[in-house]
Amino acid sequence: MSKALLLHAHSSSPNPIKVSIALQYLQVPYDVQVWEFGNDPKNGIEGPAFSKLTPVGRLPVLEDPNTGVTIWESGAIISYLKRQYDPQKILGPKDASLQSAADIEMWELLLLTAIGPMTGQMAWFKFYEPPPTNEPAIARYKGQVHRYYDVLERQLAKSGGQSILAGGITSVDVHCEPWLQRPQFIGISLERYPNIRHWLKVMSEQKAFQDGYQKVKDATQRPDRFSEDRGVNPWKEV
Repeated sequence: MSKALLLHAHSSSPNPIKVSIALQYLQVPYDVQVWEFGNDPKNGIEGPAFSKLTPVGRLPVLEDPNTGVTIWESGAIISYLKRQYDPQKILGPKDASLQSAADIEMWELLLLTAIGPMTGQMAWFKFYEPPPTNEPAIARYKGQVHRYYDVLERQLAKSGGQSILAGGITSVDVHCEPWLQRPQFIGISLERYPNIRHWLKVMSEQKAFQDGYQKVKDATQRPDRFSEDRGVNPWKEV
């Protein structure tokens, strides 16, 4: 029997959530260890204990006792999980064509290099460098977020709206949903994005998404992992 993997996470970051969702889809047993922001020597991501897991001081990190692999960065983690635990291609690609594989990589990388970073920058300037000193930065990043939402809106129109790529839910949806799930926190309205709204509703109805969120929430609410500021800002240290 396989040993449970260990996901190092924090509830307010989209990136650990998507790894949790991927693990639910693949039905890989795993535990969640929640870390705090700050330099607490025992449970802070800037402390010495966490620095032993990753040199970059960011979540998530995944430890796999079955292979001895420790891996950080959410894109690398999900790619690893697909190689190691997804022989049936549950998370895609849905067929063996080169185009299907390319589509997965393109849309994953769009999230990892554009949608996620632009959203993260928007969050930073909204929460930690608030107006009036940074209007140009907020305007730029808000424009970039809308640009990529427009791209996604058009893609969902092409795919039928049930998943980002036609043919069913893939790792692309898993990557994207946690980043788009709460746009109101960065001042983005979905009024002009009916396809995104519908897609988010479809994702929210999937058991793997529900269980992935719940697993991290349950770990966060354990008495030994309680923090008064947890959950206030869903974009801190994304």
